[in-house]
Amino acid sequence: MPPQPTRLGPYEIVAKIAKGGMATVYLGRARAPNGRMRIVAVKAIRPELMEDEQFATMFLDEAKILSRLDHGNIARTLEFGTEGALQFIAMELLLGRTVLETWDACVARGVPLRFDMAAWICARVAEGLHYAHELCDENGIWLNVVHRDVNPSNM
Repeated sequence: MPPQPTRLGPYEIVAKIAKGGMATVYLGRARAPNGRMRIVAVKAIRPELMEDEQFATMFLDEAKILSRLDHGNIARTLEFGTEGALQFIAMELLLGRTVLETWDACVARGVPLRFDMAAWICARVAEGLHYAHELCDENGIWLNVVHRDVNPSNM
């Protein structure tokens, strides 16, 4: 297993947050121009997949699409780039629990997830997805964005 990177772009890598099939997400930090420390989520393609041109292209395409999204129910993409042999995407770090963690906590306590809360969450997710699905380029051409991994651990 390759070692955890220590830096991706301007971001010092502090810790691993999560690992998926295509990428690993790290906690990163960097000094903002105003001198304040900026804490972000840094998604990096898994090193073994960088050697596969198809995966590297998919990751770059994802970064380009994410950088176009500007909606309150979608984590903002701050920048993307390459550091050494790794491509990365720096995103707004959202603190809190996922829907899956919330569900598991309800199950563990023997309490139902309130219907009105579940409906509210689903409506917010649907608003973000609708925005992404309707996204057009500068010429008004639909980009045909489809989120292929909508699940409780990603919300």
